[in-house]
Amino acid sequence: RNKIAKPIGAQINDYHGAILGAGLNLGNRELLLACGIHAYDFNHLPMALASGIGGVEAVESSPQMELSAGYDAATAGMGGSWKRGSSDMRRKLRKMEREVGQLHFVFDDRSNAMAKAHAEMRTVLYREMRLNSVFGEGWEGDVIDLLRAGTGSGLSSVTSVLTADGEPVAMHFGLISRGVLHWWFPAYALRANRYSPGLGLIDYCAREANDHAVTLIDFGRGEERYKRLFANRRVALGSGSATCGGSSAAIVRGMKRAALKPIEHILP
Repeated sequence: RNKIAKPIGAQINDYHGAILGAGLNLGNRELLLACGIHAYDFNHLPMALASGIGGVEAVESSPQMELSAGYDAATAGMGGSWKRGSSDMRRKLRKMEREVGQLHFVFDDRSNAMAKAHAEMRTVLYREMRLNSVFGEGWEGDVIDLLRAGTGSGLSSVTSVLTADGEPVAMHFGLISRGVLHWWFPAYALRANRYSPGLGLIDYCAREANDHAVTLIDFGRGEERYKRLFANRRVALGSGSATCGGSSAAIVRGMKRAALKPIEHILP
């Protein structure tokens, strides 16, 4: 619309960019015009692909846990914050097992029952955050259903489940491609919140990752506590807009950047 391109998948797209021939980049005016667009807005563009783009307005990171040498090697050099955090996590897991029931982990449960339980658990969390949304509705649900149902070349979906006394307390639905597990839609049971079951689920997944040909877990953009705890590396992601100079889209985005600059100096 209005000759402005957006990433395929909109808000559920955690990595994006353009598929380009050698020597081309998104900052090329002729390229944008040949595509019939005046601007390409992005918010999860790997900075490694941002060469020649003048419209990068902010850079954030996607925390990752590199596991190619195994879980023990990955955590050995994480330092004091990991030692304290992981010790607290395991203490809570032991407490949950005593007070709720035996823990059981499945790296990938493809049953319809677990898919339904995950959607319901995620929806409850939306309501807790006062979001008027149901997980898996509309076109987003269609995409998720397609991914659950099958696999493509080098791509598969995964539903990981942690149960206590037979009932799910933490779940995650994500994607695996070329050895990377992308942490996409985590959820946990509110009744078990004090035991931090979501952290436990990540730990179980990391421990079994190599058994499922996973060598890296990518947690997606953001610096939430659980991401900082497990991360041992990061990849830079840019947000902004590639524009055709002189177009109305470029003028509007330029005015927006100019308006935000004074605020950047005020904010800590």
